[in-house]
Amino acid sequence: METLFRRFAEQQVVLTENLNRSQREFHEWRARFEADMAEGQKRLQNEQTRLAQAHIRLEEAHTRLEDAHTRLLEAMARQALAFERLEEVQKITEERLNALILVVDSLVRRFPPAQ
Repeated sequence: METLFRRFAEQQVVLTENLNRSQREFHEWRARFEADMAEGQKRLQNEQTRLAQAHIRLEEAHTRLEDAHTRLLEAMARQALAFERLEEVQKITEERLNALILVVDSLVRRFPPAQ
């Protein structure tokens, strides 16, 4: 009977050691898991911050492009008006040049150059 108790005690010691080792391994694993999770969350937060900053820069660039587009449209409208005015001025110039040609032509015909 004493050997039975001794074997029981030995098995209890082995089971206790196995349980302690398993608990220790579990706590080590949990600590590594929590550290990995914390690192992952930190990387995720950093990436979210980087993306938020990139989004802000993109919005700023979009605003600058919209402003440039508006200025370009305004410049094109001014240019179109300038071309219309130039067309009017060229028409007037052409009419005056034609009138001058008629005057010079009539003068030349009336008073031909001496030979």
